[in-house]
Amino acid sequence: MFVFIIARTPLKMRNSLREELWQISKKSLQAQTSKNWKAIVIGDTSSDELNDEFFVTLNYDEYPKREKLQIALDYLKNNPSFKHDYLIRFDDDDVFSKTILSDFEKLPTTYDCYFDEYHTYIDSVYLKLSQIKNSWIANTAIHKYEHAITVCGKSNLPLLIQDHSEYWHIYYRDKYIYKAKRSNPIYYRVLTPFSITSSKNQESGVTDWSKHLQYLKGYGPWINLSSDFSFYLDLIRIKNFYFSDRPTINKITWVFNFMKFMKNKFFA
Repeated sequence: MFVFIIARTPLKMRNSLREELWQISKKSLQAQTSKNWKAIVIGDTSSDELNDEFFVTLNYDEYPKREKLQIALDYLKNNPSFKHDYLIRFDDDDVFSKTILSDFEKLPTTYDCYFDEYHTYIDSVYLKLSQIKNSWIANTAIHKYEHAITVCGKSNLPLLIQDHSEYWHIYYRDKYIYKAKRSNPIYYRVLTPFSITSSKNQESGVTDWSKHLQYLKGYGPWINLSSDFSFYLDLIRIKNFYFSDRPTINKITWVFNFMKFMKNKFFA
């Protein structure tokens, strides 16, 4: 059984865009070709329709993300009848590939961790995709339960709760790992100007587009997101509704990005 652990954004920090992205995140889980999963959602879910058998809700809203993750681990520990072979930390504005769990189940052996070697990003403003090969493990990976709960590292916290970019690759360097195919990543991280880590000025409500474009440069070359992407139409609607004032970017810039993307793809 695969268990997603989702620490919902605190209610006071949500906006309409974040809620729409959460709807897409949920749809990406509900579209799984494997039905061998459940999701524990920690936070205020009063406005959600999570009444099916796949979701368990824990109403702890005003807690830091780490504490919410620990609450989920404690819940699993205290409910031994709740099957949990693998744990997956998943943010409420990202997209999970719909065939990944089925693909993992078909592997001839079991692994300690299944993760993306190439981290995949979607810019929701221009509907562009970027993939970067990193030495560290991205936020969303599939951990065998015994490793996810192992208390380790300088922080002396369960592995699942630790900073993924600082420690996970160190922990798993002598473990049995499997890297997802670049053509079918485990998940897509969705970027917006409203993201907590990007350029949105939360107080004034004004988007500094120059900062957002600079922010995107940190993710490598960008190419057009394929219209075959499962939630392409949802993202088109979001793009047109929330980002209608986006600045136009010179086509030469995108051509250069495409050439650089292809070079990285075939010669990395």
